[in-house]
Amino acid sequence: MKAETLAPARASCDESIRAWTAWEDEILLAYRGGDLELPHPPNFIKEMLVNEHRAMMEDMHEEHFNVTLTTVLPATMQLAAKAPHAELFKELVLANTDKRTGHSMLRALQRDVKRLSFDGFHTLQFVFYSESAATRWLLKALRFQKAVIVFQDTTRGVEEEGTGQYCSTTGA
Repeated sequence: MKAETLAPARASCDESIRAWTAWEDEILLAYRGGDLELPHPPNFIKEMLVNEHRAMMEDMHEEHFNVTLTTVLPATMQLAAKAPHAELFKELVLANTDKRTGHSMLRALQRDVKRLSFDGFHTLQFVFYSESAATRWLLKALRFQKAVIVFQDTTRGVEEEGTGQYCSTTGA
């Protein structure tokens, strides 16, 4: 099932979209139900949906399937306020690998993470492609420069009140 969703597909214009097949409908139901974890919506929707509807599927995926974990950096970290994704990963690689160890772990992290961003103050946010990918990293510790960071789930549930910024429970 996963192979069909990730297979290349040609994007269609308004006049050339095609109808769903029963198998594609079954795949889409499994995907939307959370039974089929994908890094993005199935590629075959490019052949069946107009641009606006494809964008809606992408937004739905971003909102409901991607999971964000947060780490707190100490105030002593030297990092540019708008540090790019690649620079942040470079810092992780330098701190967590040597000639023999750490490479497979960082490759797994890179494979699981869709986006990595720094808020300019003390927070790194890792956006994972799926809940199972995020769960693998929840409460795991890595080094970042000379500090240790721990992946925390800081999303508030619908029933939880309050606003504000995340603050680590470790007293940071």
